[in-house]
Amino acid sequence: GYKNFISGMALGVDLWAAEIVLKLKEKYPEIELYCAIPYKAQSVAWSKEHRERYMTCIHRCKKYEVISPFYTKDCFFKRNMYMVDNSSLVIAVCDNPPTGGTAHTINYAKRNNREIALIEI
Repeated sequence: GYKNFISGMALGVDLWAAEIVLKLKEKYPEIELYCAIPYKAQSVAWSKEHRERYMTCIHRCKKYEVISPFYTKDCFFKRNMYMVDNSSLVIAVCDNPPTGGTAHTINYAKRNNREIALIEI
């Protein structure tokens, strides 16, 4: 029943999930991808292939939000809080137990009474 999805656009699961949403949109046109970008130059040091995949998602998303114009030590945490604040369900792919930024985001989601779906790897 969910139609709007936010990706944090990091390498790995975030980018992969964004591409899946865009693929699903071909079959279900009501689905929308939104992108939460931690800082403007996030993809600059990535490989050409990853930058191309990233830009394809950015160009095809409904809307993107750049959290910080430049890198700061907390821009990824702010990006994660933005995603939680704008979601009713948080889907997290993580080790068991979650660590680092994923654990912080899950705890923030719990404190803000969001539904959480954990996909443990």
